[in-house]
Amino acid sequence: MNNIENTVRDQILFIAKDRSASSGDLDMSKDLNEAFGITSLKMIMLMTNLCKELGVTLSSFDERDLVSIRSANDLVSAFQKNAGVN
Repeated sequence: MNNIENTVRDQILFIAKDRSASSGDLDMSKDLNEAFGITSLKMIMLMTNLCKELGVTLSSFDERDLVSIRSANDLVSAFQKNAGVN
């Protein structure tokens, strides 16, 4: 796992307030809302935390990036793209 993926995993569990799961057990393909209760407000908090942790500005993301995020894998891809990581 890379730094972005680890940070995404940790922040999802933090925002979802799921203290029973470990970040390594998180299914990265599941829908964030359905699987973890990440509502639109929680998504804003998640994105803000991830931007701060990863040193990426929120303005780096365009509307297409944001509407395409449904899973943790989507978050990793979006942050890799906007952080210039392949």
